[in-house]
Amino acid sequence: MKLPTFEFCALRYLLLWSQKEARIHEQMKDSPEVSDLREALSHFGIARNFRNISEDKIARTAIDTLLKVSGDNSPSAEQKVIKLARRFEAKFNKFNLSAASKLLWLRHRSPFLIFDDRAFRSLKRLSQEPFKKQEYLKYVSAWRSTYDQNQNAIKQAVTHLPDALPFVRDWYQSKEEIASLASQDWFQERIFDIYLWELGGNEQPVSQ
Repeated sequence: MKLPTFEFCALRYLLLWSQKEARIHEQMKDSPEVSDLREALSHFGIARNFRNISEDKIARTAIDTLLKVSGDNSPSAEQKVIKLARRFEAKFNKFNLSAASKLLWLRHRSPFLIFDDRAFRSLKRLSQEPFKKQEYLKYVSAWRSTYDQNQNAIKQAVTHLPDALPFVRDWYQSKEEIASLASQDWFQERIFDIYLWELGGNEQPVSQ
């Protein structure tokens, strides 16, 4: 299997951010409405984890839970993700780190890291560290360690993004604007997420 390049993942994420995630982030970062939550859940394919989310009252409960945990004094981003997953479990009968991490990322971006099943499969093989799906702290540790090993390659890949200006729609006015976006830590971290997701697409399930 041919491995995805960081250049491919960088361009893919530039388009994903520009076409969709930037707008959803703006909707979710302050006081999201029910329609904003549903769009966020649909974007990440996690609506199925929230029973009866089509009902406005249930959606509002999910938003209130997210806002409460998002604004609490937990000492770390990782602990907030775990806490939100537990709160969702109490209300929706499912402990889901993926949903918790993705919603918190959409609100704040850095320092939150997204947990995803496909990324889990890739990371478990790349890092060679023993951890299970529910062990979010170990997942984050493995993610950051593996990211550090690839950070220089990602930084090099994003230097090519300004050259894509003639090939994208009018979201950006200049190469400098693209370069400024691509230099952000959260943007480069999401490129690595895309890389892990691509890599995990053709992999067989691993032990959990």
